[in-house]
Amino acid sequence: MNDTLIKILYMISCIFFIRGIKLLGKTATARKGNFYSAIGMLVAVVTVLIQKDVMSAFSTDAATWGGNPLLSNGYCWIVAAVLIGTVIGAIWSKKVQMTGMPELVALFNGFGGLSSLLVALTQYIAAPKGDYFTAVSLGLTIAIGAVAFTGSLVAWGKLSGKMTFKGWVIPAKNAVNGVLCVLGLVSIIAYSFFTADNPLGFAEIEKCGVIACTAIFLLLGFTMVIPIGGG
Repeated sequence: MNDTLIKILYMISCIFFIRGIKLLGKTATARKGNFYSAIGMLVAVVTVLIQKDVMSAFSTDAATWGGNPLLSNGYCWIVAAVLIGTVIGAIWSKKVQMTGMPELVALFNGFGGLSSLLVALTQYIAAPKGDYFTAVSLGLTIAIGAVAFTGSLVAWGKLSGKMTFKGWVIPAKNAVNGVLCVLGLVSIIAYSFFTADNPLGFAEIEKCGVIACTAIFLLLGFTMVIPIGGG
């Protein structure tokens, strides 16, 4: 697929997103806005799969998958994931009452954060680090995804009444959160600016930076949201 067509598809995706977000601002048009946003996401995902030749990363050797040629086709895995997500979304949309929407939105936000976290970690495992800007962007994606995931889980627990966290008191919570945030940023810097051939000779700094960043910001999501009331 040529670059011009790729750019056109990305523009179409953006138009659907922008229109969808605008329609989400009113109750009467929110359903239509959600539908338009979903179309925009579908166009964007398909375009990325084609542009980046994602399927080349899958083994086409059926023997690798126990002799099953179907499993060797990467598109089958993607379609399966889409179908599973569709079924889960359809069930929840019918089952959850309107009064339960706040906690459902919190849970959705948490899964969105987890998705960002897993994508960033996969990128770290599967590809070279790249330049400093790319490395910092990956570190920040890990941080935001981790905080959103654990923080949203706590929010869901509070809103749904399944986890009250009564009696949970974090001494000097602002100081604790500040220290965790600083340590997390330091770990991002350690990953982004230290390499195996660095003159300082810290060959394992990159790996330790990613692990520390993930763990610290997962913890920060809990400590930031636990003191907040259920409302």
